[in-house]
Amino acid sequence: MKLIIGTDEMLGPLSGPDSALFKRFSEHWTLIDRDQCRAASTDPYAANLVASFRNDIIEFAVKQLELEQPRDDYREFIELSLIYLGSTPSRGIHFQMPGAIHQARWMAKVLYVLKIWLFREQFELTRKEQNGICELAAFAVVVYLRAWMTALLAVEAPFNDFQLVQSLLTYPKPKISSVTSKKLSRHLWYLSEELVTLLLFDSWVTADTKKLMLTALQVPAPEHPSKRPRADSSVFLPQIGLEQFCTSNSKTIFRLLQLPTSFLLKDPLSWEDEEYQEALQFVKRLAVVNHRAEQGVALIQQFNKHLMKLMKGEQLQFLLQVVTDP
Repeated sequence: MKLIIGTDEMLGPLSGPDSALFKRFSEHWTLIDRDQCRAASTDPYAANLVASFRNDIIEFAVKQLELEQPRDDYREFIELSLIYLGSTPSRGIHFQMPGAIHQARWMAKVLYVLKIWLFREQFELTRKEQNGICELAAFAVVVYLRAWMTALLAVEAPFNDFQLVQSLLTYPKPKISSVTSKKLSRHLWYLSEELVTLLLFDSWVTADTKKLMLTALQVPAPEHPSKRPRADSSVFLPQIGLEQFCTSNSKTIFRLLQLPTSFLLKDPLSWEDEEYQEALQFVKRLAVVNHRAEQGVALIQQFNKHLMKLMKGEQLQFLLQVVTDP
């Protein structure tokens, strides 16, 4: 879900390892008075962008800080979001030095954007940079924070993706809405016919929706189904639910994962039997792989950069093989 990269034209390219704007800010960091940050409320335009979302986001962020975060930069994102909204994180208001920018770590770009916004009065920006930072900071907090922090488990991915697309399509800035929804439309695998069935195990999905999904499971699949839905308003209308993505093909996941299916004949309100619990515990252990793949790419790139300069192609291939000595 690298939607931030989809808005690069606001500030110029941010997807390279050495963004000129971020490099300037990093070099300027020692001159900044960290006691003089400026939240969104200090700018009428930004305040208006986040006004209707502020209380819900603060409540969500506070609850997230009560959980153990898998990475320090995730926690920093949450804390910066609270500070941006004029609230105080549980550990108080403090700021870490801007870190390295790696093209595989989009989170670093989000952290830079929020810090630049908070200290914009102490850092020289062009008009284009000011506007871009304002738009991206608001987008990161209003839309991206919740989407990213709830994206870890595969069982919740279909519902999260559905809500995220709706948020993007209704985002008050048409240009950002268009760019980001188009970007996300390439990554809606969890709303495909096969994977959307994970919704049946998501506690956030209502029993009524699950009943509609069970009915949809009986509908014959189209002859040439699309791999994933389009992210447009005709598909993600509020009055059309998640059941629209289900067909008889959606049962495939039960066969592939060897899950029991007898509970599908019962009312979702009564899904407390042993077979359902067995299936539930299995799918809860399914993880979204994007983040792990991203970490792997960053790791091998760094390893290659620092240790492999003198090695030939064949030697590198041998090194990348994992050998188990029985």
